[in-house]
Amino acid sequence: MLISIVLLLFIMAFSKSGVTISNSRSLTDVLRFVLAILVVNGHIWLFYMPESWWQGQFMLGTECVSVFLFLSAYGLINAYGTKGDDYLHGFILHRVGRVLFPLMTTYAVSLPIYAFFMGPIDWSGVWDTLYWGGPYLRFSWYVTEIVVLYLLFYICAKVDVYCHKRGDLLIVLLSGAVLILTTGLFMSRQPVWYINGLPCFILGLWYQRYEAKLIRFLHGWFGKGVAILVIVLFVFFFHWSDVTSYMGVMTRYLYEYASLYFVNILFVLTIAYLIGHSLSCENTPPPPPHTNTSKVLYLRPTRYI
Repeated sequence: MLISIVLLLFIMAFSKSGVTISNSRSLTDVLRFVLAILVVNGHIWLFYMPESWWQGQFMLGTECVSVFLFLSAYGLINAYGTKGDDYLHGFILHRVGRVLFPLMTTYAVSLPIYAFFMGPIDWSGVWDTLYWGGPYLRFSWYVTEIVVLYLLFYICAKVDVYCHKRGDLLIVLLSGAVLILTTGLFMSRQPVWYINGLPCFILGLWYQRYEAKLIRFLHGWFGKGVAILVIVLFVFFFHWSDVTSYMGVMTRYLYEYASLYFVNILFVLTIAYLIGHSLSCENTPPPPPHTNTSKVLYLRPTRYI
């Protein structure tokens, strides 16, 4: 699998002791751009070139979305740990408006184009399918999901402020709320791509909390070895159907469905290693002993925001 070779090369070539590769916001901006291209291309290959060799190599739509959710969770906790209650002032207008405005703008552009090329628009259908896009703006479900996650964060953060927990309660409450959301989507038989990225949002919350410890633990060649093992497991779960069919074991759809969650988590862990490894380098001092890492002011606290 070509993407695995690329990840291995990045780990071996750039993730070295003392080499800072992500100590600025510019890297995550580039990462988001690349992941967005992969999501778009994945849909193009899936629907228009399903038999293409490239489709099998870079069909990483849900994995890339999981990274977006991971970084969003990381950024929320990082900003709240830095700014505290001040971060919640105007949060709804700023955060939610920042994702809804592009969505409405896209609708305003796409609907006339749809009417011109495809025929009359069923306006009741537009409203009924607004939360996921329907036939007019497919795959916009991510906007709805991220808005729900922002609202859950805001509610949990308000409870945390009221209880004077300074972030300790927030992560627990928000993790529980997202688990309930995940269970609700699963029980209501929603598409798997609505659901299998949500565990990575929870992962982002806890990764930010224990970031410094994880980076120290995964330092040097030991960390590279763990990252390589994660990539091997990622390839295994990514090709679960082919591997298990060849081996003749665990071929039930239940196992294949579970693999869709594991592959996202493993992909996010690999990306997190590449992004976060340099955070423990000499450019960023470690937090004082017995300090909650969610409360640490990093040199560039807004790079994931």
